Amino acid sequence: MTAASALPVLVPSAAGHGVPLIEALQSRGYTIDHCPFLELRPQRDADTRLAIEDLLEGRYAVVVVEGPLSAQLLVEDVLGTGSALPPGLRVVSAGFETAEALRAGGITPTATASDAEASIAQAVGPAGGGATGDRAAAGPSELLLLGSALLPPTLRTSLERAGHRVTTVVGYRPRTTSLDPQVVRDLRLAGYSAVVLPTTLLASLAGHLGIHRDIRVVTVHHEATGAAQAKGLTVHGEAAEPSPWALAAAVDAAVRAAVPVTGRP
Repeated sequence: MTAASALPVLVPSAAGHGVPLIEALQSRGYTIDHCPFLELRPQRDADTRLAIEDLLEGRYAVVVVEGPLSAQLLVEDVLGTGSALPPGLRVVSAGFETAEALRAGGITPTATASDAEASIAQAVGPAGGGATGDRAAAGPSELLLLGSALLPPTLRTSLERAGHRVTTVVGYRPRTTSLDPQVVRDLRLAGYSAVVLPTTLLASLAGHLGIHRDIRVVTVHHEATGAAQAKGLTVHGEAAEPSPWALAAAVDAAVRAAVPVTGRP
């Protein structure tokens, strides 16, 4: 398929991430400028190690894994110790790339959600029974939340309201990057056809950049749309579902809607 614009699409995913989205956009003919807004740093401290030890010993009924780095940490601790996840443990993946990282390490998610709070809470569902293992026999709803240091506290609140006792540990820490001045200029002077925002955090960060009104802003889901709008951005498209292919389709639709019917000279 031929792209509707010769201008590139900006993908701000962290380095090493966003590959399925980039490939989906390239398959539609778009040139991609992958300029990370964030650097993701894995964290493996004593609290994280102890929480995963408790997980392997059967304390938790559910583990929510947010972010590929969190998935890699879990996989390394499971495979590196020659252990296995307890029977009956529910593994909820938050994000497409998280699910892919889990599967690559031999862990099949029980459910996959987007990074949106409502999607995660729905995938987890209400508390309904204890984790396997003697240590959890008296605990009907122990849940481990392994993810970004910037996960919103309202997510924990939502899960607790559903009856879960939540233990939160940090799997990685996002850090904002220093953007190339040329990228900043291109954002302000309509040097891109679109900016695609595949997470809520990236949607929030994009609002600080002074994006030109002619650049199409496209988000992955409703919460990302809300985050972008809260920062003053006009959102021109939203993915029909939180997948790289649906997000690429939404970018294509938004860009084509902006192109005059007569086409380019």
